[in-house]
Amino acid sequence: MVTGSKTDANAVRWIRTRVLVLAFVFVPVFGALVYRAIQLQVVENPKLTGMARDQYDRQITLPGRRGAILDRRGSSLAATVDVDSVWANPSEIEDARSAAQILGKALKLDPRKLESTLSGARQFAWVKRHVTPQEAAAIKAANLKGISFVKEPRRFYPQRELAAHVLGFSGIDAKGLEGLELVFDEELKGKPQAISELRD
Repeated sequence: MVTGSKTDANAVRWIRTRVLVLAFVFVPVFGALVYRAIQLQVVENPKLTGMARDQYDRQITLPGRRGAILDRRGSSLAATVDVDSVWANPSEIEDARSAAQILGKALKLDPRKLESTLSGARQFAWVKRHVTPQEAAAIKAANLKGISFVKEPRRFYPQRELAAHVLGFSGIDAKGLEGLELVFDEELKGKPQAISELRD
C-alpha cells in the first residue's frame, strides 16, 4: 500500500510538472499571438487597409479642364474636348512583346519602346495620350489584358490658324506654353482631377 501511494504521488507530481512545463511554453506563445493580433488590428490597421485598397484601386491624376477663349462676338477660339488616352498596368500583361506589336501597329509607335514600357511589375504607365477615335477603336477591338482607357481634356482650336500667333497653345498636360494661353494660364487652367481605376 505504501508503494502504491508513492507511485500515485509520483504520477501526480509528474502530471503537475508536465502541466507547468506546457504552461511555461504555451502561455508566452499565446501572449505573443494576442500581442501580434492587437498590433495588426489596431496599430497597423490604417497601413494594412491602405495596402489592401491599393491592390484594387489605382488613382490617376489628370490635367484640369481649361477655360474657353472667346472672341468679342462670343465665338470660340479655344475650347476643351474630352478624348481617350491609353494606359497600361504592366503587372497584368502576360506577353509584353505581343501586346507591344499590336499597340505599335494601332498607334504608330515603336514596338521595342512599347515592350519596355509594358514590361515589369509597375501598375501604371502611359501608352499614348490623346489618341484618335480610330486608334481607340483598334485597341478596344484587340481587347488586350492590362490595357485601359481614360478620358482626358484636350485643347481644340475651332478657327485653326486664325490668330494662332496671338492665341498660342497649351501642352499635353494642359499648361499654357505660348501667347494668350501662357499669359492667362492661371485664369484658364482647371483643377487637376484624381480618378480611381478599379482593378480585379
